[in-house]
Amino acid sequence: MIRRNTQEEKSLRLFELHFLKQELRDIEQYRKRCIDQEERTRLRRSAQIHSRALEDRLHREGFRGET
Repeated sequence: MIRRNTQEEKSLRLFELHFLKQELRDIEQYRKRCIDQEERTRLRRSAQIHSRALEDRLHREGFRGET
């Protein structure tokens, strides 16, 4: 027997898909923030920076802990 999808079931799946996509975007943003914080920590330690403004400027210019 073949079960047909009702309009209500389709709507529910679309609703769930919308929130799943948003959750995946949020996870990706969180991952990028974590990587950014790790890079800043390495930069701060390797250059022995105590100024947040200097750290921000160096990071914007592309400096990393390795460089």
